[in-house]
Amino acid sequence: MIRMWLGMGVLAGSWLFGLGWFHSASWPAWALATAIGAGLLAGTPVPAWSPGQRYWAALLVLPAAAFFPWPYRAGPVACIVGLLLPLVPPGRRWQTPVAHALVAAGMVLVAQAGVLSGYLAWTARSHELPSVLAGLLATLLRLWGADAAASGSEVALRSFRAVHPLAVTRELVFDPASLAFLAGGLVLLALHAVAMAPGSRSQFWAGKASRLLAAVAVWLPLRAALLAA
Repeated sequence: MIRMWLGMGVLAGSWLFGLGWFHSASWPAWALATAIGAGLLAGTPVPAWSPGQRYWAALLVLPAAAFFPWPYRAGPVACIVGLLLPLVPPGRRWQTPVAHALVAAGMVLVAQAGVLSGYLAWTARSHELPSVLAGLLATLLRLWGADAAASGSEVALRSFRAVHPLAVTRELVFDPASLAFLAGGLVLLALHAVAMAPGSRSQFWAGKASRLLAAVAVWLPLRAALLAA
């Protein structure tokens, strides 16, 4: 399970190489990170579909694979290859685990692509967060021993020689990689829940998802404070 979470985290970080939001896109680095993440997801349980269901599912995903731009297209493409690979002769032993890894990685990438598309629309007009969050970040920094004070949507950090203004942006507090990790984690938990008995699926997913949400909620302000430091 730890290996699968690590793979999902690598997939979450791969978007930073492919989207080019903070620096120029590096397609070799993106492809390498995506391949490593998909490989670490080998063994993730996926539903046992019949050949007919696989064909229909691949057909329904095909428009997304055809019209989405890269790197958003990677998820649908991985799903299609993973769905059809077990049906391709000669039916080698390696085809099934590779197909499961591709389907799991494709589902995770599709969820992350949706979240990141919404994130791009959310941050396109303005990057600053409300001043109340700047005050909360300044309070957290003071608890850690830093000389900090909130000023509007900025945090003023005093060092030995100068006062450094730090803009409290959405990227600082709600970074895209952490949100992609959360979205992919919810999908990964759903795949594990589907493999369980029908009566315990919702309870398992709800319990694990609430823990994941709590962990991310604690991590985000700590991450912002570490970056400020």
